[in-house]
Amino acid sequence: MSKLLPTYIAVVCIGSVALLAYLVTGVEWQLSTLGKMGLFLLLIVAAGSFPLPVAPTTKADVSTAVLFGAVLLLDPGVAALTGAMGIAVYNVLLRYHGERMRWPWYQYPFNAAVTALYVGLASLQFQAMAEFFCQSMAVGSRRDDSAPAYPQAPCMRG
Repeated sequence: MSKLLPTYIAVVCIGSVALLAYLVTGVEWQLSTLGKMGLFLLLIVAAGSFPLPVAPTTKADVSTAVLFGAVLLLDPGVAALTGAMGIAVYNVLLRYHGERMRWPWYQYPFNAAVTALYVGLASLQFQAMAEFFCQSMAVGSRRDDSAPAYPQAPCMRG
C-alpha cells in the first residue's frame, strides 16, 4: 500500500462526513422522508447485491441507476445519506454472502464516503438547476412576447 493512500482515504472520508453534516442539518425529517429513504435504501441494496457479469472476470452492478433516481427525487442530505448507507450495506452483504468479495478493510468506508460525496454534490447541483429553471420560467420572465409563458413553474422541491 502506498504511503499516500491512507491520507487520501482519510481526506475523502472526512470530506464526506463534513458534506453529510452540512446537508443533513437542512433536512426536514418527516415520516414520508423516512419512507422514501427506506425505499431507496432497499432498492440500492437489491440493485447492488446481484452484480451482472459483463466479462469473464468482471461484474458490474446497477446501483448507479437507483442512486441517480435518489439524486433527482430526494433532498440532497437524504439522497447522500441513503446512498452511503445503501452502498455500505450491500458491500457488507457481498462480503459475507454470495460473491464472498475480499476487499481490504478500508475499501468499505471509502466506497460509502465516495458515494455520499458524488450523490450529495450531484443532488445539490440538480437542485440548483431546478431552482434556476423555476425562477427563469416564472410568469413575466419571458424574453419576448413570442415565447410561451409558463403560468406555474415546475419546481421539483418545495
